[in-house]
Amino acid sequence: MAIINGVAKSGGGFYPTEIEQSLRFNDDDSAYLSWTPASAGDRKTWTFSTWVKRGNLGTLQGIFEGYSAGSFFTGIRFLSAGSTDGIFIQDISSSSYNLGWEATNPISLRDTSAWYHIVVKYDTTEASSANCVQIYINGVELAVSFTAFAGAYVQNRDSFVNATNSQRIGTFNGANYLDGYLAETILVDGQVLTPDNFGEFKNGVWIPKEYTGSYGTNGFYLAFDGDVTDSSGNGNDWTASPSIASTDYMLDSPTNNFATLNPLASGASIVFLEGNLRSTQTTSLFRTAVSSQGMSTGKYYWECTPLSGSNREVYGIVTDGFSNTSYPGSDVYGYGYAGTNGSLYNNGLLTSSWGATFTVGDIIGFLYDADAGDLTIYKNNVSQGTAATGLTGTWYPAIGDISSAFATDTVINFGQDSSFAGNLTPQGNTDANGIGDFYYAPPAGALALCTANLPEPVIGPNSDTLSDENFNTVLYTGNGATQSITGVGFQPDFVWGKSRSNTYSHAVSDVLRGVNTTLFTNLTIADDTTTGRLTSFDSDGFSLGSDTQYNASGDSYVAWNWKANGAGVSNTDGSITSTVSANVDAGFSIASLTTPTSGSFTFGHGLEKTPDMVIFKRRSNTSSWGVWHKDLSGGTYYVLLDGTTAEVNDSTVFNGAPTSSVVSLGSSWSASGAQTAIAYCFHSVSQFSKAFSYTGNGSTDGSLVFLDFQPAWILLKRTDSTGNWTIIDTEREGYNVDNDPLYPNLSNAEGTTNLADILSNGFKLRTTDASVNASGGTYIGFAIAKNPLKYSNAR
Repeated sequence: MAIINGVAKSGGGFYPTEIEQSLRFNDDDSAYLSWTPASAGDRKTWTFSTWVKRGNLGTLQGIFEGYSAGSFFTGIRFLSAGSTDGIFIQDISSSSYNLGWEATNPISLRDTSAWYHIVVKYDTTEASSANCVQIYINGVELAVSFTAFAGAYVQNRDSFVNATNSQRIGTFNGANYLDGYLAETILVDGQVLTPDNFGEFKNGVWIPKEYTGSYGTNGFYLAFDGDVTDSSGNGNDWTASPSIASTDYMLDSPTNNFATLNPLASGASIVFLEGNLRSTQTTSLFRTAVSSQGMSTGKYYWECTPLSGSNREVYGIVTDGFSNTSYPGSDVYGYGYAGTNGSLYNNGLLTSSWGATFTVGDIIGFLYDADAGDLTIYKNNVSQGTAATGLTGTWYPAIGDISSAFATDTVINFGQDSSFAGNLTPQGNTDANGIGDFYYAPPAGALALCTANLPEPVIGPNSDTLSDENFNTVLYTGNGATQSITGVGFQPDFVWGKSRSNTYSHAVSDVLRGVNTTLFTNLTIADDTTTGRLTSFDSDGFSLGSDTQYNASGDSYVAWNWKANGAGVSNTDGSITSTVSANVDAGFSIASLTTPTSGSFTFGHGLEKTPDMVIFKRRSNTSSWGVWHKDLSGGTYYVLLDGTTAEVNDSTVFNGAPTSSVVSLGSSWSASGAQTAIAYCFHSVSQFSKAFSYTGNGSTDGSLVFLDFQPAWILLKRTDSTGNWTIIDTEREGYNVDNDPLYPNLSNAEGTTNLADILSNGFKLRTTDASVNASGGTYIGFAIAKNPLKYSNAR
């Protein structure tokens, strides 16, 4: 059986229950499973559970159904792109009886880089149609809307599930085939169960749990460990359609998520097949398909092979800033090895005949040592040489097309499929951990690109400190009196609060200025000491007075909370002394200081690494908020937190980039009388936070910003033109794509524009709003993790 209990195999001890395998469904092959029960079970009451990793998006795809002749069925399916790729339950028994239940909010299940757990409860013994169907994603119940397309809901009506008609997995209404992977697929006949029968939360992550209950007459458990035999003990074995081969049983699983090609980040007009491990590209287009997982530390190996005869394939790696409308190596953000001439490309320049040419059937292997920054390329297990050295940052495997005159067809293997989608005979060579499966034996120490082999994060669910022990978002309702807000999980040292429903300013309070002192990110005013706002920092949150800024009666509020290090210590690293409260593990510090009377100056920030973003404000008189970010055009560039302006170059504001010990400020901050000031400093922490930049494309199929985590909080600003600052997070409105914005430079209430899908490995813009996604616009941002990609579910 594919499920392992109590064995620390691929999850580093995090998963008490591990899943070894999954079954790949390719919709182009009309792949599905079927079984017809010998006798009826309970057609009124049942529970279905499965883990799913999505492949192609934007089409109606069946997950599970009971199907009868005449296109009558009860089934579970993904909706098409026009319906936001949500999930839908439908019951049709005649032209006059057609009922549907849809997960609303709206719901968009468009994350192709990780696994969802889906549980559907069906129970017509309920008197109300609203209670008949419940849908859960990753342990959380979703709102469900009921629609009677024809007829009306009838209590105690029989479904086609558990009937003596065809039961099917991977198709809907005899068509609409699933594209992706399924694991741990279970039906419990005759019982209404909840997700905690099949999974559990561990440090904020929904993980599998062995189901130990009974299955009922027609219940089944498909472990997909090489076949579709029922592992429940009922003997309800299934039949796979001829298009499902032995090579479709994959190592990819919810407890060891393998990299695949990522449709959300790749060029338009690429067709993805075989669980996003095969990419075909049409003629007259240059495009890049890129991996869903990146490499910043460690040593990884993967393989590609072309299936077409054009020899125009180019394989390689790319990093942040690459263009998916060209090929790997077309710019400074990539390296590409071309089959037609064996050339190596970087920044559009080629090293002619760098290696051998390659064609159909050749295996092109890649070894990337992220610690050294070295890329080595192999043809049929023979090294072609070192293609790059000394690379830094995060790099992603990528495949593309060097010519616009030919189509290409490539299969890639990150260690889950040495058969290359059934085109070659598997060789069974494993990586150093015995996890990956390759055609050739990987070089010494090289690993498959999968979550089991990603480094353990310093901050995360399997570490000494959790993400939400360093940053957390809380929602609350104001009462106009006094109240204590709990649920933060720690004593916050910096609180950023905003009324979501009213036009009060963004208020920030911190431990160094004290609880009775407030600044406003959208205003230039000095410290405001109005009493009755934030009255204390508490062990699990903070307490409030009656002031409307934080606590207007009936208003809904959000508060973003950071942990620093308490009251602060003296820091003499700079030309002036600062008082610093620093959380060095989380890369966040607060620095309080008094500016000199003239000239430029430096102050110590207290972090162990160079800040990637600094927010600075003079507190004792009126002044704007200056923001320096590593991806502005230089060390003397800045943007205003309280304004919309593009970046400005002025050395009297920031007098150069920060260093590992100090922040450099210019004479604009000095004054004839010394002034108090405050700074909030941030640096990226692997798998916990990241400063980034991106270029917009002006489309609802917007840019995907890669992170190595699922973000909890995202701050964005356009830098080449005017535009509002924008914050989205995972705690406020709804699910994807319903992530409503707030604007740090404005007092506006929460907006309603749907901006982005938040994903297991970053976020994807879904708007044409120029503040975050103008065509050709340049943007900076900072994000903080909910969970690292190593342990993140799909969202």
